[in-house]
Amino acid sequence: RFTSRVGGGSAFYVRHHSDFMTYRASFVLVALSAAISCGCSKQPAHGTLTSSDSIAIEPGVSIGPLHSGMKKQDVVAVLGEPSQEHDGVLGYYDLGITLLPEKGGLLEYVVCSGGNAKYKPFAGHTKDGISIGSSLADVIKAYGEPTAIETGRDVPEHSLLVYKTRGIKFRVKEDKVCEIAVSLKP
Repeated sequence: RFTSRVGGGSAFYVRHHSDFMTYRASFVLVALSAAISCGCSKQPAHGTLTSSDSIAIEPGVSIGPLHSGMKKQDVVAVLGEPSQEHDGVLGYYDLGITLLPEKGGLLEYVVCSGGNAKYKPFAGHTKDGISIGSSLADVIKAYGEPTAIETGRDVPEHSLLVYKTRGIKFRVKEDKVCEIAVSLKP
């Protein structure tokens, strides 16, 4: 049995109004929950790429979504703002990469870090399966003998395996890859 709670109203209005208020309260709670979870959740520092796990390196062509001919604004559109920028060099600490432009401002080199106090280790790999932590033997098996081997000037225990015609260099320490430098110029 329905009765009006406010004088002069009909019982139908009270029942219908009560149902509306129940649904309205549920709708408001759902909307507030969605707004709080979307508005307060921390967005990734970079575009849609939050990890370097899936990044594949193809020297002279691309490293993941980055390719030759990209300008800074193109890179930022894909990766978001860098963790650090200095003299045109863009550092993406969470991805373990540093981007080096050529004189005209176009992306030319990408250095993939083995990790340090600032950078997470780069977790991607070359199309031939070489990644940070791969052995010297694995690099030679995949790429053959290097064009040149340079020893570290400031860090003598580091060697740099240069594959000039392939556009890639591997820094090796204790027979393990600790850095990969990639040219995006064909």
